[in-house]
Amino acid sequence: LDWNATSPIFPEVTEAVLPYVSSEFGNPSSDHCFGAPSREAVARARASVARMLGCDSGEVIFCGCGSEADNHALRGAVRLRRGALPAGAKAHVISSAIEHVAISACLDSMAKDGEIEVTYIGVDREGV
Repeated sequence: LDWNATSPIFPEVTEAVLPYVSSEFGNPSSDHCFGAPSREAVARARASVARMLGCDSGEVIFCGCGSEADNHALRGAVRLRRGALPAGAKAHVISSAIEHVAISACLDSMAKDGEIEVTYIGVDREGV
């Protein structure tokens, strides 16, 4: 089975999430009382992940999928690099020709918009 994109959820995770998809389903970004339990749960989860990673909870970003996470990482890295470049210069990103479409689509979009220059490097029969 290919569990890269979809995999079973651990029973402990199901148990922890169940209240927030059944009875405490308020939008955590809302200021009203229905959003408070979800907002507090997200804050606890963010703090827990931050402790595990040894970072500040403000540095933890939850994404809906791997493609969204890839986009955040790439766009964030390019934004940081751009700040170190001379005015008007573009960041140059080098990627493999067999990169996942979530990466190549994001790079192609940024190149099309004039944000970066991108070079794809080919690989041999063994993917090296």
